[in-house]
Amino acid sequence: MAGTTARRPVRVPVPGGALAGWTTGTAGPRLLLVHGGGVDARIWSEVLDPLAAGCRVATYDRRGAGRSRPLPAGDPVADLRAVRAEVFGTAPAWLLGSSLGATVALAAAVRYGTAGLVLESPAFANSPADRRQAVLRAAAGRGAPALVEAWLGDPHLGPRRPAARDLLGTVLAANVDLFTAPPAGAFTPPGSDRLRRLTGAGVPVLVLAGERDAPELLDHYAEVVPAAGGTLVRVPDAGHLVHLDAPDRWRAEVHGFLLRRSPG
Repeated sequence: MAGTTARRPVRVPVPGGALAGWTTGTAGPRLLLVHGGGVDARIWSEVLDPLAAGCRVATYDRRGAGRSRPLPAGDPVADLRAVRAEVFGTAPAWLLGSSLGATVALAAAVRYGTAGLVLESPAFANSPADRRQAVLRAAAGRGAPALVEAWLGDPHLGPRRPAARDLLGTVLAANVDLFTAPPAGAFTPPGSDRLRRLTGAGVPVLVLAGERDAPELLDHYAEVVPAAGGTLVRVPDAGHLVHLDAPDRWRAEVHGFLLRRSPG
């Protein structure tokens, strides 16, 4: 993971092996980044250093991805808890997840609590069915080039910035087996009603969505997020992975929300 801010590697013991992670930044709110399905923590490369300018940041390769392989099936929510405990101890920490990682972060917040929650393009149990996963799995079965072409060619998924397309293509190609392997563990996504329980308990929740993502998903966010007491920000000219399409706007929204809602 290239960058200018010092990054400290960590290894987090979990059932069956260990997860590879990194920490960076020395001051500000504690923030754990959780990447989505089919990729690894390198997906945060362009935003990690800017975030570390105002936060203490940690990220990790989820079970079976990147340098956290090979590992047997396991509980992604328990894995997240193990990483958080290893890098932040018992200190309050925020969770920031992308796509499937956002769903895992939400489940962890419900199960274990959190100081705050930032969800990029989450999927809830009651979200519209995502037909893209079947397309991507079929493409992955034909090999890494077909997977990269299918993802980057999808107008809702593929970023438009050349640097982001290069980064995503590299990460997808390195993790093609995640699309063809059996699920890494039993995991039931929480419903959007869980947002209300969290906000009712005083947990700040920000949902970031790209205006180019699937229209049915955007409509769903508009219906459920404000009604649950969360803050919804729709970012123009961004797709499913908002931080790849609009890294400066994404970072500004995340920093602003954390600094407004974090004590001190």
